[in-house]
Amino acid sequence: MTGAALSAAGLPPDDFGDLVFDDGVAPMGGEVYIPRKFIFNTYALTDTLTHIIGRHALKFGFQVRHIQENSDYQLTSKPWFEFTNIFAFAVDAPYLQAGLVNRINCTGTPSPTCGQFTDTPRHFRWNQFAGFVQDDWKVSSRLTLNLGVRYDLFESPTETKGILSNVILGPGSNLFQQMAGATVGRVSKLWNTDKKNFAPRIGVSWDPRGKGDMVVRSGFSIAYNEPYSNLYTNASRLDPPDAITTFVEPSLGIGTTLPYQFPFVPSPDFAGANLPNGGIGPPTSGIDITPSGVYPNLRTNYSMQWFFGIQRQFAHDYALSINYVGTRGVGGYTREDYNRYDGDICQNLAAYYGPNCDLVNKTLNPGWGELTYIDNEGQSIYHGMNAQLRKTYSHGLMFSANYTWGKVLDNVTEGGLGDYFNTNEYGGLYSGVQDIENQRGDRGPSEFDATHRFALSALWTLPSPKSNAVARNALGGWKLNSIVSLQSGRPFDVYCGLPWYEGCDFNMDGLPYDRPNRPVGIKTTGFSNQQFVNGLFGDPKPLSTYAGYYGRTSLASQVFCPNGLNSVLDTLFINPALTPCLPVGTNGNLSRNAFRGPAYKTVDLSLFKDIKAGDRATVEFQAEAFNLFNRVNLYNPIGDMGNPQFGQSIAAFPARQIQLGLKVLF
Repeated sequence: MTGAALSAAGLPPDDFGDLVFDDGVAPMGGEVYIPRKFIFNTYALTDTLTHIIGRHALKFGFQVRHIQENSDYQLTSKPWFEFTNIFAFAVDAPYLQAGLVNRINCTGTPSPTCGQFTDTPRHFRWNQFAGFVQDDWKVSSRLTLNLGVRYDLFESPTETKGILSNVILGPGSNLFQQMAGATVGRVSKLWNTDKKNFAPRIGVSWDPRGKGDMVVRSGFSIAYNEPYSNLYTNASRLDPPDAITTFVEPSLGIGTTLPYQFPFVPSPDFAGANLPNGGIGPPTSGIDITPSGVYPNLRTNYSMQWFFGIQRQFAHDYALSINYVGTRGVGGYTREDYNRYDGDICQNLAAYYGPNCDLVNKTLNPGWGELTYIDNEGQSIYHGMNAQLRKTYSHGLMFSANYTWGKVLDNVTEGGLGDYFNTNEYGGLYSGVQDIENQRGDRGPSEFDATHRFALSALWTLPSPKSNAVARNALGGWKLNSIVSLQSGRPFDVYCGLPWYEGCDFNMDGLPYDRPNRPVGIKTTGFSNQQFVNGLFGDPKPLSTYAGYYGRTSLASQVFCPNGLNSVLDTLFINPALTPCLPVGTNGNLSRNAFRGPAYKTVDLSLFKDIKAGDRATVEFQAEAFNLFNRVNLYNPIGDMGNPQFGQSIAAFPARQIQLGLKVLF
């Protein structure tokens, strides 16, 4: 019936909005962010030439690549309606409508095509060029040098129909001034292609004994990382005039009209006339757009890597190696919100009702909400030592034992990391740094930093009886494999993810996830599994006996905010004694990722046996156990002080798993 009604209105039969509920009822209707249609075509021409002249092995090579992306990322092309609860749904009373709408022909008196739901079909094209020259120079029988240089060029993309949009910076001596006067609209290119990507490489290999049983190696290289397409194509496709995400919430003064009819139609507020900065007018409507952009002078991210190692073979079957490895990441690609500043909402409680505390999130560029801006904010450094003892297969045994000590520091770890469940909650949100005016303030252990890691893999062929054929067939041919993994805990952050009006966003810039002050003498590592389960900082259950807390403050959060998670609204309108956790508009002194989570320890074991079944068949029996000793390996605890499970680990890696198998080979 629904599909028929949509088809009768000239819409696809699956063009149904997403209906979500604040009371925990499962969403219904359509899905946001889908469908996503991406078709990539890559054409490459590559060639490598090797020429040996005496002691020099020369290599030359080049690559030319042409990439096509034909895509349509529909995001919220199907509208999003939010209800307080299922009863509001029953009476057709949503309080919010959001959607992806176009802003074409919205100048002056908007046309009927302005502000309509839209998708984002695009046809991006870009080229990449690379070339290298390398000389492997055999200086002597004991010394080899590897010398080379590589050049990479990653062109800024084009769009076949010229549909490229970006944030267009205004005047000013720094990015914040330029952002305050920026607009958003069509551009001829997203950024100026970086043409300085030269990458030298040098390696040394030396046999100090001249016997082939010892080698000393060292090297240095630079490697460039292309701006991957998801960074900039989404930034360009989600900007006016072709598409922008926005919403109306009349109960808060954001827009005036929220239509709820089927088939769904956009709010007429989405068709307001264009503002000079590309926003939706009139300014009194309170409607914000959420633009995206790419810094016009984006540089190619690169890493510098250096290495020194010694390897020694002994006792014929054994080898020991010890290595030092260093890596520095420069200009990592990040998604950041530059449309904010400290004290935006309130700088001084005593100045309430004045411009320094009007309790309004004005942003640097009014009419713009949260901005997703691609630039080179990321910086990282890694130092590590790894040692390996290896035995090649002989006498039925082989193994490799590896130990790594390392330290990774960065100021922002790009969201997700391929692991959305065992990182800080904000890790998948591309939220950037805590204080945009002090990016170095977020320098600390990276999300994936693990100080110690040990891994042992071994294969043992069990001895077979030699005297008795029956015993040899029953007891012989067994192989035992094992992998032992031991890793120290990864870091986690303590922060507050609630908005400013619920007691967090301490620096009052409009973006939560701010950190509090560090309590004197607080323990940061060495916790037991039981402590992780019970809660590291005390009972996280919200208190309800204190006026002003409104179920936000817990005994655990009071470790960091003794007065409670009081908002400026509590102070101004309920009780002046309910002071905020920090002076308004300021940052706490707790460093990022200051705490360490639970260690990871596991033993995997497998047993195999091949049994001959006649002349042509072999039966292989397999028995495998993962996490053999059924150790509880907990995830990192929740670091959000506003979460009712703050300080607790509520998930774990898989428990012991045993599987048996039988394979017939013939």
